[in-house]
Amino acid sequence: MELLEYTIDADDVFVSIEASWLGRSMWGAVDGDEARMLWRRVLERVRSEGEIRLRYRCDTPTLRRRFEVAMRAAPDGSVTFTHRPLETSPRESVRVLDEDAPRTDALLRMCSWCGRFVAPDGAWREVEELDVFDAPQVPRVTHGICPDCFETVSRAVRN
Repeated sequence: MELLEYTIDADDVFVSIEASWLGRSMWGAVDGDEARMLWRRVLERVRSEGEIRLRYRCDTPTLRRRFEVAMRAAPDGSVTFTHRPLETSPRESVRVLDEDAPRTDALLRMCSWCGRFVAPDGAWREVEELDVFDAPQVPRVTHGICPDCFETVSRAVRN
């Protein structure tokens, strides 16, 4: 895996990224009210302090992937994000993470930071611990932030 780097301007619009995202607001890429609120806090901190680093998980259907993102502010209010891969490990394919899998109208909430899902009992669990994927169609994935990650990111922003 390679580094991924992009920049947003002071208005949170992509100014350096793959062509299809140029000129678009970063908020179109952030799913869920909790995630937007937390990202706004992170950007406020980056712009006032200069730099912050956070770790997160971004899986594919067949890979578990952990990253670190370094966010650096420039004097003009722009922020450059550099995503560095930390760890990748293979796993059996998980259909709910496959964008091409047929979907039901049901929603399954996923943590934007750690990749865990809300189970029917309300606990946040790894996708492999859930028993909802044997059907021909899988639920649609929506994003939020689990309480553990919310606290971890909030603490990083406060420090």
